[in-house]
Amino acid sequence: MEYYNQFNSIQKFLQQQEIDRATEAKNQAEARRLMTELELASTQDTLSQVIEISKEKEMQIRLLNTEKQLQESKIKEQEARIRSERLFRLVLVGIVFFVLLVAFLIYIQLRQKKKANELLAQKNAEISAQKQKITDSIHYAHRIQKAVLTPREEILHVFSGHFIYFQPRELVSGDFYLLSETKGYVVVSAVDCTGHGVPGAFMSMLGISFLNEILSSYDPTGKDFSAATILNQMREKIILSLHQTGARKETKDGMDMSICLFEPGLKKVHFAGAHNSMYLIRNNELQQFDADKMPISIHRNAEKPFTNHEIPLQKDDCIYLFTDGYADQPGGEKGRKFLSRNLKQLLLDIHTRNMNEQKAILQQTFENWKNGYPQRDDILILGIKIP
Repeated sequence: MEYYNQFNSIQKFLQQQEIDRATEAKNQAEARRLMTELELASTQDTLSQVIEISKEKEMQIRLLNTEKQLQESKIKEQEARIRSERLFRLVLVGIVFFVLLVAFLIYIQLRQKKKANELLAQKNAEISAQKQKITDSIHYAHRIQKAVLTPREEILHVFSGHFIYFQPRELVSGDFYLLSETKGYVVVSAVDCTGHGVPGAFMSMLGISFLNEILSSYDPTGKDFSAATILNQMREKIILSLHQTGARKETKDGMDMSICLFEPGLKKVHFAGAHNSMYLIRNNELQQFDADKMPISIHRNAEKPFTNHEIPLQKDDCIYLFTDGYADQPGGEKGRKFLSRNLKQLLLDIHTRNMNEQKAILQQTFENWKNGYPQRDDILILGIKIP
């Protein structure tokens, strides 16, 4: 029984220990639970704080980012403004440089222009002086040319009814006319030299000299004296004096010419022409006496003599000698030439008028026909009425 009691006591003791241990374990577990809860609560508080802190930090970060963005935006704006200001300064410097460059170039140009104008003024003065000398020389040549042309008084002495329509294109002329009287014979000629102006005038002076030389050396009563003979002699002198050989590149200077040789009493006329024909109007009919188609100069037919026409004359016959300037003048509405057929018709229309009226009509018709076109060539028409 004692053993049973001891065993029972030991068993109770062990049970009590188990209970104590269980209680202690329970208490420990409860303590741990409480500790865990406390730690959990603390952790939750800490987490809440962390969350709050995180929110605050996030807010701060957002604010910082916003400030950073604002700062970056300001920096960008400042950089853009700096770039704009730099670009503006560069553009301004470029404009100033360009303006200075343009001003410098203008200055150089004005300086050069001033020098050029001074040089031009000097050259103009020299040219004006030379032009004046040339003009004076041309005026002097004009006076000489006018002096060597047959005076109107001499023509009136032979032909009371006549006109001379002489209108050079320039001051001096390549056309000229001549009247010469020897032993009752009268020579009348209308001549168109190569060129006009000064070159033509030189040739006309040569032609006048040769023609006077020929007329002074021939006896009009001789058998070999005729209008054609005069042209033959003129051609020989021109070819010889101008050293013409007929070479391909040689200039063909010379003259076209019509010449009438009136016998004493004006009952007959001898006519010969080099390109320039003669018109005779009688009883309201116009007769054309053709010239030879060769000039007073070197020509492929230079050995061929000119043709002499002998024409009996009647009272009131009208004879016209002319150069080609009138018929070749461009004008009218289409700028065409006046043409020989129109000149013939005009002469037929006016031949019954007195000679002064005929000349005036020819002049007025010519001016009207030009219609603003410049005069193309020298003009020469001689009209003679047989008394």
